[in-house]
Amino acid sequence: MGLEPVILEGQYVRLVPLELSHAEALFEAGADPEVWRYSCLKITTLEQMRAYLAGALDEQVRGVSLPFTTCHKSTGRPIGTTRYGSIAMEHK
Repeated sequence: MGLEPVILEGQYVRLVPLELSHAEALFEAGADPEVWRYSCLKITTLEQMRAYLAGALDEQVRGVSLPFTTCHKSTGRPIGTTRYGSIAMEHK
């Protein structure tokens, strides 16, 4: 039932389909504890980042969210993640 990945592009960032291969770059992007200051989530190890990404990808397969890696447009470097969540296919 999964959702089909798409690429969304803005002036400064590009949202690309999330991949497990982005884990190291995303872990590096989140190395500053201030990134997590207002988040319920606190990722402090690469293994936690991989688990977080795996969970997001599982939600995509189940058709309940569509996760993205946020990339700096001019460098292509992953700088974060986002997703469309709480998708209810029955509501189209």
